[in-house]
Amino acid sequence: MGAAALSIAAAALLNAGASRAVAPSLPPLAGTKPQREYAVQTAGLAGAGMRRLAADLSFIQLMMYYGSPEGAVHAAHEEHEGPPTSHADTGHYRQMYPRAKSILELDPFFRYAVLFSAGALAFNLNRPEEALRLLEDASRGDPAYVRYKAYIAGIAFHRGGGTQETVLRTLTPALADPDCPVLIKHIVAFLNLRLGHREEAIRLYREILLSKDASYRGLAMGALRRLGAPIPEEAK
Repeated sequence: MGAAALSIAAAALLNAGASRAVAPSLPPLAGTKPQREYAVQTAGLAGAGMRRLAADLSFIQLMMYYGSPEGAVHAAHEEHEGPPTSHADTGHYRQMYPRAKSILELDPFFRYAVLFSAGALAFNLNRPEEALRLLEDASRGDPAYVRYKAYIAGIAFHRGGGTQETVLRTLTPALADPDCPVLIKHIVAFLNLRLGHREEAIRLYREILLSKDASYRGLAMGALRRLGAPIPEEAK
């Protein structure tokens, strides 16, 4: 699992590299506390002016941590980090949020790391409050990046917070992003259907049906059949 996570992280860093290369200058560090097991290397790189490289290495560590069996993770990290200091520290992969927060402080424009960590916290680890804190911090430092707002609205929708109209208005601009997650498209399609925007819902379900995400394709197929809408030939 660790080797697989490392490979995935390396590929993610290559994909994210171009957008980060033209990012604005990094603001001064303010209270970053790297996790103890790799604090020396991270602090050394950051002190030498290589904060983006330090963030990259920290993200690889986070991916290896999240890709390791939980039993081994808990035993190893109890030794490094000590016992939990608060209720938020308990549970599965309790260091996920502080690790992601440390990466964000090192590089406020490392968008992929934020979205990956927030998605894991909200939808896999059932800790939406930590995901929202991370996304809100990231959005304050990078306000033009609409996908942060889309994730915030998506998490709020899944928690049952906010009105449907407000969530739809917040999420819709994210559809213009070519890399908009299928999850967001599915939420927007569902909300359009609930609010009576049938044709827009059908359009989005057809887009989802042509995506590579097998789980959402099945949901889109079912929705189109219930609506009596034609199924695209290329999706049959």
